[in-house]
Amino acid sequence: MAGIPPTVREAVEALSAMTRSTVNADLAKLLDRLDANGRFALLKLATGAMRVGFQRGLRRLQWRRHSGLNSTMSKKSGTQ
Repeated sequence: MAGIPPTVREAVEALSAMTRSTVNADLAKLLDRLDANGRFALLKLATGAMRVGFQRGLRRLQWRRHSGLNSTMSKKSGTQ
């Protein structure tokens, strides 16, 4: 790590200011300031891949709870 890691705000502002002609150098500078976890998070942020994933079964369970359906209705789908 070659410096103090950027804050989220600083990273977002830096990403927003990058152009096609500056992205290679600017992104490299940001990445150099981060550890492996920080680099992963920055790349997810830069590529728009920041999302929370849920397993299909968990989504179904939460949908049933929210909709008021009981667990017997899910036997067709194989989850309970």
